[in-house]
Amino acid sequence: MRFESNAGAFLAYARESMGGTVADRIARRLGQYLGPHTGRVAVKTFAQRGLGRGPETLTIEDIPAMNDALRPMLRTLLGKQRSELVVQHILQEFGL
Repeated sequence: MRFESNAGAFLAYARESMGGTVADRIARRLGQYLGPHTGRVAVKTFAQRGLGRGPETLTIEDIPAMNDALRPMLRTLLGKQRSELVVQHILQEFGL
């Protein structure tokens, strides 16, 4: 029983020490180009549209799919070259 309560605290600590959840890290990277609020809203919107679930459920395995979902919006807002740069920065953020 004690292990279960400590496991949740450990996961929260690990998430914070690594820079936040996957969604937080993607939003922070997008925020450098789109602004922090728009970055967070984009992650929420495209996690729902592209993956069919909330941003809190994103894992590292979802990053390529998220990039594919975000790419058309980024291309519209930033242009082809800059949008590809953003996608590459997101991949680098996670060592992919």
